[in-house]
Amino acid sequence: MGDPVDLSEITHIEKGLLANRPALETVNDGSWVWRFANGFTGRANSLQALDRDDDLNFKARLTAHWRRSRQKGIVERFRVTPLTPPKIIEFLMEQGFKRRGNTYVMTLSGLSVSVTERPDFQVEEHPVTDPNWQKQILALENIGEKDTVTFIQLLEKLPASSVGLSLVNNDGSAIGAAYASCQNGVGSVFALEVISNQRGRGFGRLLMNYLNVWLGKNGAERVALQVVVDNKIAVGLYNSVGFEEIYRYYYLEKNS
Repeated sequence: MGDPVDLSEITHIEKGLLANRPALETVNDGSWVWRFANGFTGRANSLQALDRDDDLNFKARLTAHWRRSRQKGIVERFRVTPLTPPKIIEFLMEQGFKRRGNTYVMTLSGLSVSVTERPDFQVEEHPVTDPNWQKQILALENIGEKDTVTFIQLLEKLPASSVGLSLVNNDGSAIGAAYASCQNGVGSVFALEVISNQRGRGFGRLLMNYLNVWLGKNGAERVALQVVVDNKIAVGLYNSVGFEEIYRYYYLEKNS
């Protein structure tokens, strides 16, 4: 883990992550943020708090947000970060909510200024609304038919400062893809995928360096990403290019 950070820095990162990847529907309640995206990903279908002291009338507020979750058909889920009021964690545990997941939030400052080109491959930039690029990322991320419409809707809600990348070889076929966006000085990387038979050849690092250059040119002072702790390959890649763990989060979910 890197040097200790204060809660104001975590707040800045969390607000950047929320702005960089909007849900389909968002409800703000003081510092609480409830989000909905047809059940696609926990981040976009959960409740979280951005202030450890915002616990006034928390039981009634939780009841209102859980009612909204049930109406939308999503799990009653609280995303727990260092900003979550301790009273809420204690109460939800007493109510039988179970801990799920364990995710790093990692950041990188001092962004790259150049990318080493490879003559046999090239990186292409696309608007995230480009249907051809969307097909590539859908395939590489193995998004099923059930979630395809929601995934595309989420892509199309990304900020104007967003980019989709394709890593293409000489015959024009894509062997990798990634996408990212930037708001308020925080850049976010949401996916970085390379086809299985091309992994271990430095393509992930190439895409990451390209993203860091693009984000730096488009207003990012730092890049933040979220990666499951057990994803050792991805964590190793991010560490190798300079990312450091800043904090972790998990979910408290109601048993179904």
